Amino acid sequence: MGAGDILKPEYLERVLPVLDDPAVGMASALPEQFGEKRFGDMMIPRNMDRFALKQRFYFGNFLYGGAAFRKEVFDEFGGFDQAYDCCCDLELFVRMLAKYEIKLIEEVLYRYRVRTGSATNSGDVKKDNSKHTALMMEIHRKYYRWRSIDGQLSRAA
Repeated sequence: MGAGDILKPEYLERVLPVLDDPAVGMASALPEQFGEKRFGDMMIPRNMDRFALKQRFYFGNFLYGGAAFRKEVFDEFGGFDQAYDCCCDLELFVRMLAKYEIKLIEEVLYRYRVRTGSATNSGDVKKDNSKHTALMMEIHRKYYRWRSIDGQLSRAA
C-alpha cells in the first residue's frame, strides 16, 4: 500500500479469514479515494471466477494497493518483478491468477490517498505515459494469448 493510504481498523479482521482458504491466494477490500482530485469512480468488479477476473485485469489494476496475501504465496511467485516498475503489482496479480482465486471483500476497508507529488500521480509514469503503456503491453504479450477467429480478435486469457 502507498505511504499515504489508510487501512480501516477492521481491515485485518475481515481480510485475514478469507486467506485461510488454500484456494485463495490474495484478498482485497473495496477502496475509497480521499485527498485531492479523484481519478474518477472506482469500478470494482464483485467476486468473479479466475478467468473473468483475469479478463478484468487486462484493462489495468483496480485494487489500488489494498491487497493482502500469504507470504508463502508471495514467495511461490518470486514476489514483485521490479522490471515492471509501476505495474509490478498488476503483473504479480495476473501470475497469481494462474493458480489461485482472488477474493474481494465487498466492504470499504482501504482508503486510497490522491495527492500531488505521490509516486502514482507525479512520478515517471505520469510524466511519460508511454512508459506505462509499454509496461502494460508487455504484460499483455506475456500473459494473454490472442487468436483470430473469422478475422476478429478474441481473448483466450
